[in-house]
Amino acid sequence: MLDGGVGFRDTHRVVDDALPDIPVPPDLFPSSPPSGASGCPVGAPAPGAVTAALGAAMTAELLSGDAARIEAQVLEILAAAQHRPVTALLAEDAAQDGSPVLDSMDAVFVIQIVEQALDGSALTLRNNSEPDDFGSVRALARLLQRLLGARRVSA
Repeated sequence: MLDGGVGFRDTHRVVDDALPDIPVPPDLFPSSPPSGASGCPVGAPAPGAVTAALGAAMTAELLSGDAARIEAQVLEILAAAQHRPVTALLAEDAAQDGSPVLDSMDAVFVIQIVEQALDGSALTLRNNSEPDDFGSVRALARLLQRLLGARRVSA
């Protein structure tokens, strides 16, 4: 500094030196992100998940307007992405509506797959969805039914 005062770097050093050394638990900042069953970082799709999910998505079924058919497609997309049979998904914990509980990240993944299956047409979630729409397979299917129905009407 021009006035002979203490500059930022000097102040930073003084503050750092004044703080006590606090031990940090080794697992607080892991050197690599936590891995899921697939070996991928948690939240990242497994290798080949997008390709498998896109292969499972059937546009005619998604655009059918039938909630049960859309729900079946959501299950097929999730099963393909996770490289598991649909029966394994159905055996997991059930939400209040009786369908498998869905993690919100998986719900967003399914929505992205549906958008890609529909030639990249974005579905408008803002003002058209509630947090509960992402909690179970059936709730997500109903959300998709609404969004796809609105898309058909506006087209």
